[in-house]
Amino acid sequence: TGTVWNYVQSSELLHDEVLDTVCGTSYAHTVREFPNETVNFLTREFQPNANRIIFVGQNIHQDELVESSKYCRNRMFWYVIDRINPNKTILRNLDVISHYFTQEGPVPFNIEASILGCTLPSTASETQQIDIYTKYTTEAYTLVGRRSDEGLFALPMESHIQFGKMLPPARRRRKTDIQRKWRQKIVAEIESLKAQALMLELELERTTPAKPGALPWKEIAQSLQEESQTSVHRNRLLRQQHQDQLRVLLDLAQRALYCNPKRPLLNYQAWCQTSISPYQHPRRFALEWTTTAMYHNTMAMLEKHGVASRDLANYKITCSENEAFEYIWYMHKSILLPYQSTVTLAHHWVQHYIRGGMWPHTTGTKPLDVYGLPDTTYVQTTRVMPTEIVQFLSREFHEGDNRTTIVGQTIHADELYPVPTPYRHRMFWYVLEKASETVTKVSTIHVTSHLCTDDGPVAIEEEAKLMGYDLSDCPEVDRVDRLTQQASRCTFAMAEISTEDRKRRQREGSTRHQRKWRQKIVAEIAALTEQCIALEAEVLRRRSRDPLTLTWFDVVQSLREDNEIAIHRNRALKTKRSQYMQLVSAMTQWVRMASQPLQPAVQQRTTWRYTTLMSQPMPRQLGMDWITQMMFYNTEKMLDEYGVAATATSHNLIDYDVVVSEMDTFEYVWMTQKHVQLPLEHTRELIRLWLLKYTTGAMWKVRSVAMLDTEMISVALPFTTYCDIVKEGPEEMVRFLSREFRDENRSVFVGQNIHVDELAPIRTNFRNRAFWYMLDRVGPNSTKVQMLHITSHLLSPEAIPMSLIDEGALMGCDLSTVLEVDQLDTLTRHANRMAVKEVEGLAASFERIQTVTDPSDLDTIEFTMAMARGWIVQARDSTSPDEHAKYLEYCRTKQKGYRERIVKEIAQLAAKVKELESVLARHQKQIPMLPWSEVAKALADDIADTRMTNTKLKHICRRQMKMILVMNEWVDNSLLKPLGTNAVTWQQTTLWNDPNSRKLAIDWITRCRLHNTELMLKQYGFPGSDEFILDFELKMDENEIFEYVWRDQVIIDQPFELVLNVMRFRLDQTLRGTQWRSPSTKALEEDMLESMGNTRYQRTVRGNMDNPVEYMNMLWREFHDEMRTVIVGQSITDDALLEKSPQSRYMMFWYILDRYPGNQTKLRVLGLSSHYFNSNGYVSKEKEFAFVGYKPDGVGEELELARFRYYMSKLYTRTAHMFERDLENYLAAKLA
Repeated sequence: TGTVWNYVQSSELLHDEVLDTVCGTSYAHTVREFPNETVNFLTREFQPNANRIIFVGQNIHQDELVESSKYCRNRMFWYVIDRINPNKTILRNLDVISHYFTQEGPVPFNIEASILGCTLPSTASETQQIDIYTKYTTEAYTLVGRRSDEGLFALPMESHIQFGKMLPPARRRRKTDIQRKWRQKIVAEIESLKAQALMLELELERTTPAKPGALPWKEIAQSLQEESQTSVHRNRLLRQQHQDQLRVLLDLAQRALYCNPKRPLLNYQAWCQTSISPYQHPRRFALEWTTTAMYHNTMAMLEKHGVASRDLANYKITCSENEAFEYIWYMHKSILLPYQSTVTLAHHWVQHYIRGGMWPHTTGTKPLDVYGLPDTTYVQTTRVMPTEIVQFLSREFHEGDNRTTIVGQTIHADELYPVPTPYRHRMFWYVLEKASETVTKVSTIHVTSHLCTDDGPVAIEEEAKLMGYDLSDCPEVDRVDRLTQQASRCTFAMAEISTEDRKRRQREGSTRHQRKWRQKIVAEIAALTEQCIALEAEVLRRRSRDPLTLTWFDVVQSLREDNEIAIHRNRALKTKRSQYMQLVSAMTQWVRMASQPLQPAVQQRTTWRYTTLMSQPMPRQLGMDWITQMMFYNTEKMLDEYGVAATATSHNLIDYDVVVSEMDTFEYVWMTQKHVQLPLEHTRELIRLWLLKYTTGAMWKVRSVAMLDTEMISVALPFTTYCDIVKEGPEEMVRFLSREFRDENRSVFVGQNIHVDELAPIRTNFRNRAFWYMLDRVGPNSTKVQMLHITSHLLSPEAIPMSLIDEGALMGCDLSTVLEVDQLDTLTRHANRMAVKEVEGLAASFERIQTVTDPSDLDTIEFTMAMARGWIVQARDSTSPDEHAKYLEYCRTKQKGYRERIVKEIAQLAAKVKELESVLARHQKQIPMLPWSEVAKALADDIADTRMTNTKLKHICRRQMKMILVMNEWVDNSLLKPLGTNAVTWQQTTLWNDPNSRKLAIDWITRCRLHNTELMLKQYGFPGSDEFILDFELKMDENEIFEYVWRDQVIIDQPFELVLNVMRFRLDQTLRGTQWRSPSTKALEEDMLESMGNTRYQRTVRGNMDNPVEYMNMLWREFHDEMRTVIVGQSITDDALLEKSPQSRYMMFWYILDRYPGNQTKLRVLGLSSHYFNSNGYVSKEKEFAFVGYKPDGVGEELELARFRYYMSKLYTRTAHMFERDLENYLAAKLA
C-alpha cells in the first residue's frame, strides 16, 4: 500500500465483485508523486497445506478501470514460508523489479539514474556511468536490506559498549612485532609452496609431449583461474544481490506491518513491538506468535550479549539518536541445584516478577485470558508512583528433559485492554540447561526501554526525574552523560565490572582474533598442499601414458557449437511460448464468446452447438478440431436422445420429427437406421461420397461454392472439409464443417454449420444444421447405418428467428390468409407432410445402397442424388421420362411394401383374435361383463374427473408460480433492506399483498423465531441453572444507536396451564396497547390465521390519531409440545396492505414455559427492541428520547445516559412480584 515509499500522493484498496469472491486477495492502488508512477499491486495468499504458506504479488500496469501514470515498473514478489518444526520456520522470498518504462518503451539510462537519485558526471564515459550507477544502487539496496534485516526478524544491532582502557604503548608495540613476524613466516611458507608448484608445472610441461594446436598447461590453468575468478565474482554479486533483495523485502514487510508514526523507535527491533486484536482467534494467534518469536530469537540474544560464553553478571545502558535510553541486565551462572528444582524456582520467580512483586507500590493484578495456550500467563498490573499499567505476557518452552526457556514481554497495544498511561517496553529471557544431576546453568537477559507515551519517548528531563535526578542546571551537551552516570549509580550499582574483568575480556577478544587468523593461514596452506599433490599425481599420470586429449581449439569449437545450439533452442522456445500465449488469449476470448447464447430463440440448443472460429491460424485450427471432436464425443448421446440408438436391435428405422418450441420456432429432425448387405469399407465410401456432395452444395441450387482453409486442413486435420455455400431460393449461407472418424469396426461422420467466422461474417439468413452418421460392422458383408439430421428454424443474420409466415413460404405454405391463432397448427401439419416426403426419399436411398457394387459407378451418383432431401418430390415433378419412370418404380415398390405389411398385420391380428376368443371363452362364465353403455358412461365420468383434476392442477400451478414470483421478490427486497450494526439478517420482515405469500411469510417468520430460540437465549446470557433473573440492559454502539434488552427467569409455584393463560393475558394487554392507552387497536388476518392456530396479528397505534408516533404491527404465535410452550413475537415493519408508519423499530420477544414437577413452571422471557428508524435511517438520540417519552434534564452526557437507562428499565413496571399482579388482573378479567 505504499507505506515504504516517500512522496506518496494517495493509496487505497480497490474492491469489486470478482475480487471479493477470491479468498485471500487484495488489490492496492498507490500514486507516487516522485517519480510520477502508479503502482497497482495485486496480491494473494495460498496455503497448499498446513505447513506452507505462499504470498505472491504482481504490479498491474495496464488496468482499464484505473488511470495510468507516466512511468511504470514491472514488480513481482514471492514469499514462501515453510514450517520445519513447531519452533522453527524457513522464509524464502524473491523480489523482481524492472527498469522504468513509459508507453514508448524503456526510459533512457540517464533518466533511470536521475529518478533513483543518482547523479552521473557528464564527462564520464558510458561504461564509467554504468559502473557508478551500479555501485550506487548496490549500496542503496544494501542499506535498505540491512534496515530490513534489522526490522523484521534480526536481533537488535546496537553497538556494544567497550569497557576498560587502552593497552600501554610498549605492550602494543610488542604485540605488533609478534604479529608481523608471524605474517612473515606465513608469507615465506606460501612463497616456498608456490615455487614448488611452479617447478612441478615446469616438469609437467617438459614431460608432456607437444601436440600441434594444444595450449600449454600454464595458459589453460591461467584461463581456468580467470574463469573461476569471474564465476566467483559473479556468484558474489548474485549473493550480494540476493541479500540486498532479501533486506529490501524484509524492510518493506516491516513498514507495511508495523508502520506507526506515533510509535517510538528505540534500539530494539520491530518484532518487539506487538499489537493484539480484540477478537478471539486473532488474539490467540498474536499471543502465540509474540512468545514464539521471542523464543526463536533466544540464542541470538544470548550470543549478542555474550551471555552463553562465560560466567558473568553485567549490565548495559544505551542511548539512541533521539535520546531514548535502553537498560539491559544479563547474567550467566552455574547453580548447585537439580534441574527440576531450578525450573520450579524460575517459574515462581517469573510469576512473582510479572505480577509486580519487584515494585513497592501496586494496586492489584488482573489475570487475562490466554485462550488455552499451554504454559502461558498474561496479567495486568497497575503501578503507583509513577502511574503505569503493565500488561506482561510470559510463556515457558520445554525442550526435552534438559532445557527450559522462559520468555516475557509487555503488551502495550492491546485493543481489548488499552493502556492509557505512559509505559515502558520490557522483555526478558531465562534459559535453564541441565549440566549434571546437581548443577544447572542459568542464563538471563532483561531489557527495559525509556518511558514512552503515544507521542514517543518522554523528554530526557522527565526520565531523569523518575531516577531522582534534576537536569535543569546541567548543560544540554552533558545531559546524556550525566543521566547515564546517574542511571549506573542508582540502578546498576551492584553490577560494576572490575578492571581485571575488562582486561580479561580484551585478552579473550585478541586471542579469538589470532585464532581466526591462524585458522585462515592453515586453510590456505592445506589448499596449496592439496594442489601440489594433485599436480604431482598429474605428472606421474602423464609420464606413465600418453592420453588422447582434444586440442584446446577443438574444445573451444565444441563449446561454441553447443552455445549456438542452446541460443537457437532458446529462440525457438521463446517463439513457441509467444505463439502459445497468443493462442491462450484467443481461445479464452473464443470460449467466452462461444459460451454465450445468441438469442433467446436458440437457448433450447445445447452449448456445444454454439460454434465460433477465430481469425488467427492456430486458434482457428484448434477450434475446428474442438468442434468436430465434441460432435464425435456426443454421437451416441445424440442418437440415443432422438431414439436411434434405442432401437439398435431392429433392422429398419426411418422416421422424422418436427419439434415446436415455446417461442413458436421449428426444429426438423430426420432419423434413419438400416442394415445394408455391404462391407463396412464399401458403405463408408458410398456415405463419404454422398456427404461430400451434400456438404459442398450439390443437392441445392447454389450461387457460389468455395472450399476454405484447404492447406491447413490437409496438413493438420485429415478427413475434414470446410465449405462455404450461398444458396438461392431462398438466399441462405451454409458453412459446413465436416469430419470423418474411423477405426477398424466403426466409422463416424459428423458435420456442423459454422455461423460465426471472424474471417467471413454471415451476411444472409442461415439455419443451425448438424448431422451424425455412424457405421458399425455387423459382419463381413453387413453394416449397420445410423443417421441423424437436425435443422433449425430459419434465422436472420442477427440470429433472430423468422416469422411463421416467412418460414411457411419457404415450404410452399401460404399463411397470409390463415388466422394468427391457427398459423402454428397449419404450418406444423404442412411441415409433417413435407417431412413424410423427405423420409420416403431416405427410404428409397437406402434401398439403392445395396445395388451399388462399386463406388465409382454411375449408379453411385444416382445413389448420392437420391439421398438428397426431397428426391421423391423432384422425381415426381420432373419432365424427364427416366426420372418419371424412377418415380413410378418407387411408387410400385412402396405399394407392394404396403400390401405386404397389411397382409402380415392381418395375419397377426387374426392370431390375436383367436387367442382372445379362447381367453374369453375360458372366463365368460366367471366374469360378468358390463354392458357397453355402462362402460362408456364410466369412461365419460372418468374423463370428466380427469379434466376437472387437470383444471384444478393448472390453477394450482399458476397460483404457485405467482406465489413463487412474489416470494422471490419478497426475499430479494428483504435482503436489500439496510440494517443497523446490531441487527441480524433474520430480523428483516416483509408481508406482501398476495394472500398465499402472506400466509407463507407469517409461517416462515414465526418458525424462524422458534428455530432461533436456543441461540438467542445463549447469545443473551441465560444461564443453565434456575437462578432468578430480572434485569434490563441498554446497549449503545459508536454511532449512539440503542438496543434495549429485557430478561426474566423465574420459577413459579403454579400449574403450567395457569401460567400459560396468565402469559396469554399479559401479551394480549401488551399488544392492545393497554399500558400506553392506545387510541386504536385492531386484529388483522383473523380468517387466514385461524387455520394456522395459536397465531395473532395485531395493529396498535402509539400516540394520538392526528400525530401518531408509531403504527406497531405485532405478530405472535404459540408452539406447544409435551413439556414446553414457546411464544414468539415479531414486529412487522413493512406490510404492503397497511399504511406505512412514520417511524418504526424492530421488536421481538420469546416466552419459554417449561413444565416442572410438583406443579411448578419455569418462565423465561427475552424482549428485544431496537432504536427508532425511518426511511432516512436511524433517528437521532434526541428524537429517540422524545419517541419513548423521556425528557432530558440537560445534565452531563454520562449522567443523562444513566437516567435514560433507569427510565427504560421501569417503563414496563417489571418487579419481582409481577406474576402475582398479572394473575390478579387475569382473574379479575375472568370474573368480569
